[in-house]
Amino acid sequence: MKSARIHPVARELAQYCQRLAQACLSPGSTGEVSARDGDLIWVTPGGINLAEVQAEHLALLWPNGTEEGCLVANAELAAATNFSWHRTFYTARSELKAVIKVRPPHIMAWASLHGNNGDASETEPPGFQQPVLLIPRQASQIMETAAHHHANIIAMADGGIFSLGASLAEAYNALEELEACARQAAISAARQAGQPVRISF
Repeated sequence: MKSARIHPVARELAQYCQRLAQACLSPGSTGEVSARDGDLIWVTPGGINLAEVQAEHLALLWPNGTEEGCLVANAELAAATNFSWHRTFYTARSELKAVIKVRPPHIMAWASLHGNNGDASETEPPGFQQPVLLIPRQASQIMETAAHHHANIIAMADGGIFSLGASLAEAYNALEELEACARQAAISAARQAGQPVRISF
């Protein structure tokens, strides 16, 4: 059995979990992060603060032909993991190697403001050079559509933000950039409305 304790992908995943927390992109214990290397997938257990994630905390999964499509190496940890959406993305798009789901405060505010019209829609936030797919809720049929969409950022108005990438670095960098754009958009909107602006770091 391959061990998540020593695999370089597991070590890198744990490092990016801590970076997400340090950058305030994953408040509390709201984050889920996974990374793939071939058929092997490492994923964080649900409910854990990403700032505390170590490689040994990760659940290791791999295909084994069962109905569920994967076998859990450390099942006691993965039992708390909401892995179904991660697997949906990996199954639909073979080029993906990383999936991050978090609730960055400024992106969440932007998604709530713009993504509650009842339909999935593609948009480009001001200053962000990638398309973002806004979906109103975390419904199975909508997520199946999102999984086959070309956008690497999926923003759910009520369920968090997915950032997808061919690497953890790509997924993290896009998320960090979008949070900065959403923060600047909020500041600009407040200034235009003549409201006081509170800057947090």
